[in-house]
Amino acid sequence: MASRTNNPADVSTVRGVKGGYMFIAPVGTKVPTDRTTNLDAAFVNVGYVSDDGWKESVDIDTTDSVSDERGDTVIASEASSYTEKITCTLISITKDALSLMFGAKNVTDAKGEITVDHNWGNAGDHWSVVLELVMKNDRHWRKVIPDCNVTSLDDMGLNKDDAAGREVELTYQTDSNGSGCKDYIQSTETTAA
Repeated sequence: MASRTNNPADVSTVRGVKGGYMFIAPVGTKVPTDRTTNLDAAFVNVGYVSDDGWKESVDIDTTDSVSDERGDTVIASEASSYTEKITCTLISITKDALSLMFGAKNVTDAKGEITVDHNWGNAGDHWSVVLELVMKNDRHWRKVIPDCNVTSLDDMGLNKDDAAGREVELTYQTDSNGSGCKDYIQSTETTAA
């Protein structure tokens, strides 16, 4: 017999925590290892993300299966590599959001003016990213990406009808254990000690 029945508390939409939900810091900054520890002071808020939220994807490359002359599979297809990514559209025009897109060396904010140098030779920074998320019933979820870099920037629309924003794709870099991201999600099945 099943040990647990379906629970509607396990099903939820997800949104960013009010006041700030996407934080970045240079790689090497101490990242949290749980859902509640305060972020290191090096983390900065990149501002608003569009109402499309975030989309996380996993690309899996596989080896080809091998068949004999009768058509019987003698070597099954196997996963050979994994690439994990997250995309979102940044709609705040701030030094920190622009630094994520264009590289920290390319963005300055001085004397009331942000300057962005589109010098792709200085782009390609690696970042630690933390998402602070909340589900229904005030259930919290923290996504920690210790090392990622921008691998795609979408078009930026500049018009009178839509918020100026750009979709950013971040690709996770794996650590020595093969991990690229950790999720810390408030449980509906166990309680905190």
